[in-house]
Amino acid sequence: MILVGLMALTPVRGEAQERPVAGCVPLPRSEAMAIDSGWAAFRGNRLADADVLFRRVVARCPDEPNARAGLGYLAMRRGELPEARAQFNRSLTALPGNYDALTGLAMAAYRAGDTQAARTHFREAARRFPNDSLTRWYLDRLGQTYSAADLPPIRRPPTLRVDARTGRRIFEIPTAAGWRPLWIKGVNIGAALPGKHPSEFPPDDGTYERWLALAAEKGANTIRVYTIHPTRFHRALAAWNRRHPTRLL
Repeated sequence: MILVGLMALTPVRGEAQERPVAGCVPLPRSEAMAIDSGWAAFRGNRLADADVLFRRVVARCPDEPNARAGLGYLAMRRGELPEARAQFNRSLTALPGNYDALTGLAMAAYRAGDTQAARTHFREAARRFPNDSLTRWYLDRLGQTYSAADLPPIRRPPTLRVDARTGRRIFEIPTAAGWRPLWIKGVNIGAALPGKHPSEFPPDDGTYERWLALAAEKGANTIRVYTIHPTRFHRALAAWNRRHPTRLL
């Protein structure tokens, strides 16, 4: 597999002033790094370290949504559900639709026994992130099917379709004349633009469409991703393939 890094070039953001700034837009690089380190500490169960890092960020940027969400998860881990919900709400006030804050708020409500609020928040999460398995799981446990969240039904093909298979040494794809070899020429697409938080996906502004066009122009036939991208990525990929049936990605 040939893998080529695909990256847009953006200027490095400068440091903000030392005084507290509610929004901190753009977020200073030192604070962005502290947030990344905070989440890494949280995932590594180093909760005290995560708490110090997240609080350092909110001391300078009081309304930074990702740091507030981190403090919410720390509070929920300690069993402080009212504090967790307060932190998640503050995160959502600064950044409506923040996935971590929205699902965290729903989980905190669920743990507090507030099933009505949990159902409301998970329904909103399902609306914004329709393929999220965590949301599906909780909605099922709350006695509400996923279809009740006003989501479109899943339409499966009437018969089994095999889009690729592995041969002895290569991948093969079907054609009208039978199976033919597929030599993979791939392009990596990361989750975020340079200077953005690793979980901050590109906005729905044509970025994915431009990236896919650039990859195809370089002769790629495969896109490699490292995480589940938002719906707009899959929408852009499907649109490209519909418009270019002989240059599928």
